Amino acid sequence: MKTGGEHTAHALKRGPDGWLYLLCGNNTNIDTSYAELPTSPVKNPVAGCVLRFTADLKKSEIVAHGFRNPYGMDFNTDGELFTFDSDNERCVSLPWYEPTRFYHVIPGGFYGWLNPQHDQFWRCPPWFVDVVAPAVALGRGSPTGVACYRHVSFPKEYRGGMFVADWTFGKIYFLEMIRTGSSYGCKQKVFLESVGDNGFAPTALVVHPKNRRSICFHRRPRHARSGVPHPLHRSRQFAG
Repeated sequence: MKTGGEHTAHALKRGPDGWLYLLCGNNTNIDTSYAELPTSPVKNPVAGCVLRFTADLKKSEIVAHGFRNPYGMDFNTDGELFTFDSDNERCVSLPWYEPTRFYHVIPGGFYGWLNPQHDQFWRCPPWFVDVVAPAVALGRGSPTGVACYRHVSFPKEYRGGMFVADWTFGKIYFLEMIRTGSSYGCKQKVFLESVGDNGFAPTALVVHPKNRRSICFHRRPRHARSGVPHPLHRSRQFAG
């Protein structure tokens, strides 16, 4: 397993089921050997994957596959897993270009990316019958942090929703989760973005139990616009 680089293993998170979940990009070299249990939802993985390990770390399963380079993930208040996957930026302006996508991670789900096993740039589009469609597409960008809002200080519409970060264009989106059958749809809005000349490149998000919403980023912005009134906006910001 490759770690510590682009398109390799990224986020690590304890799930509500007690298993340890690992989010892997398409160059992590995940193969059939990680489907150690007969209950593994995926047996022959392609591209990036979500792995999960038993509490004693002795056995693993492959939960879902077909991702390109998702960097962050989180569970919502229903215990469902979500991630934010990258676009195929080399194909911008080509007919098969697909933007960044926010996904509901479904056990056994295939999300379309084929590199490195079967193809270099092209991915199976979301209307293919065996490809899980995104909950929402968010245009060009570079996905990083994902965090579920589990607090009551923000207005009611934020509770149980998801914050996701875009490193390239310096934005944090809020996604209102809308239950749709067995999955979810999303209503999106820009929650925070930089203004002025200095860059703002958010890389990670976390919501503290005491309502401190922490943002890790590369460079401090000159100013930032937030979608929440100031008395409720209590972000702590750390330079990365």
